Amino acid sequence: ARTAVELLKRIALAESQVVSVKGDAKLRVDSPAQKGTVTLFVAVTHPAYVHLEALGFFNQPQAVLVSDGDRFGMYDAQVQRYFRGPATAANMGRFLPVVLPPPELAALMLGRSPRIPADETELGFDTETGAYLLTLRRGKVEQKLTVMSPHHRVVKSVVTGMRAYNSQFEDIE
Repeated sequence: ARTAVELLKRIALAESQVVSVKGDAKLRVDSPAQKGTVTLFVAVTHPAYVHLEALGFFNQPQAVLVSDGDRFGMYDAQVQRYFRGPATAANMGRFLPVVLPPPELAALMLGRSPRIPADETELGFDTETGAYLLTLRRGKVEQKLTVMSPHHRVVKSVVTGMRAYNSQFEDIE
């Protein structure tokens, strides 16, 4: 890619190729409220279908979350109760230590990095790693994306200037 606009188009095309994922995952969280790692069974389909199972020591489900983007259901094995309601970010946060609406959670789990709407862009290249360095700016908010070539997948996103989360993707196939 020779321009930031061209790279953004290539990223969007690469991300659109993955519409579902199923398998085991590790979720690492480092937030002010919680730190830790949990093993998950994950089944996600674009745009907002999410099925997550937090697994215990013997791979027994400790909690199960399902959402179709409109409705939310969660089983908590510790209290042996099933909760249901609208698929709000707050309800999704009952299962995960991050509060995200189902479409954004599904996008992240499909390896899609949400991007700020930018007024300015800057494109660089790290010859050592072979990665594009794409900076998006909108006012005081800045997002730095590390994009691996030749697959044009975002492997790291760091947002500054507003309250947001950072993401890092590993072992993308």
